[in-house]
Amino acid sequence: MEQNADIRQFMEVIKRRKFQFIIPGLLVFLIAVLISLILPPVYKSTGTILIEAQEIPQDLVRSTVTGYVEERLQAITQVVLSRARLIEIINRFGLYQDLKGRYPIEEIVEKMREDVIMEPIMTEMDKPRSGKSDSAIIAFTLSYEGKDPKQVAQVANLFVSLYLEENLRNREEKTRTTYEFLEEQLTKLREEIVIIEGKTAEFKKKHVNYLPELMQLNLQTMEQLQRQIEAKEEQIKSLINRKIYLEGQLATLEPTMYAFSMDGKRVMTPREELETLRSQYISLSATLSPQHPDVISLKKRLEAVQAEVSIREDLRHMYRKLNNEEHLLTMISEKFSDKHPDVIKLKKEIALLKEEVSALSEKQTVFKGEDEKPENPSYINLQTQITSTQMDIET
Repeated sequence: MEQNADIRQFMEVIKRRKFQFIIPGLLVFLIAVLISLILPPVYKSTGTILIEAQEIPQDLVRSTVTGYVEERLQAITQVVLSRARLIEIINRFGLYQDLKGRYPIEEIVEKMREDVIMEPIMTEMDKPRSGKSDSAIIAFTLSYEGKDPKQVAQVANLFVSLYLEENLRNREEKTRTTYEFLEEQLTKLREEIVIIEGKTAEFKKKHVNYLPELMQLNLQTMEQLQRQIEAKEEQIKSLINRKIYLEGQLATLEPTMYAFSMDGKRVMTPREELETLRSQYISLSATLSPQHPDVISLKKRLEAVQAEVSIREDLRHMYRKLNNEEHLLTMISEKFSDKHPDVIKLKKEIALLKEEVSALSEKQTVFKGEDEKPENPSYINLQTQITSTQMDIET
């Protein structure tokens, strides 16, 4: 009964003061409608970028190639949202025309930084070693806000491309730095092995006719030195495996994969340009005579590009063969001395290959001897698997 009385009293209060509730509600509604009509529309374009896990095992180059995702995103963001890059984008798309002339360029750049929104997508992941779960970034969204829907979509797509391009350049630079570091460590270990082998030989020479009661001590010392040599050899093998793996990683990084010209078009590779010129030459030859200036000019360009592609393919083949020969020399040098016939023969073959590469490189100044990277992701993945399999066979 008391509960029903309270409800009736509450309803009577609402009836007596209904205008005190209705009038403020109507005012808030009208103000919201006016604001929505007066304020200009704001469009937002969003792209989602998935962060793929590193394919490099954790025991290989743990602290050099693999890094914290947050730190990498911050570094890439600083480059992409730099003052010079944003001014170039503003001028390219004609953004913020209503602010130019009224505000300095620094404030306009800061306004664009505020309009570019990056939000990470987190998820809970289990740690195999500790068994605990921790949050990790698996992707992030990149958005841009503006008044023109077409410009907003174009600028958002450009920022996504810039993030991908900068990430690719950053990975390539870190991989090359690690490659140079491993090369240096490999050289140091070889020098240490030479010193240990010299000490072992000197020890054997001095203790050939030593007293019998000291034979056990001599054997223990020799065994200790032998274990040191074997440990160094294992370290060298591990570094060689890392080097081969990193070479496979370098082969998957195509510097021109995300290269774009100022008008937004992707820059063609020499092979793509050759195919395009061939199609143009066939079409032009069907309508014009062979003596026409356009046909002659296009034919010269076609021959030049064809020669360049041919030289690139020859050099690519030679560099692959040279790389295989050098890996083979490294393997047999661990078993035989420099005077062994197989070692001498292989060194001569490598020297001849280097002379052929040098002579062929002089004919093409543009091409610097780097292997042309494939662009098909499936082909790249297969090539990496083949390299890894070959590494397992050799080790």
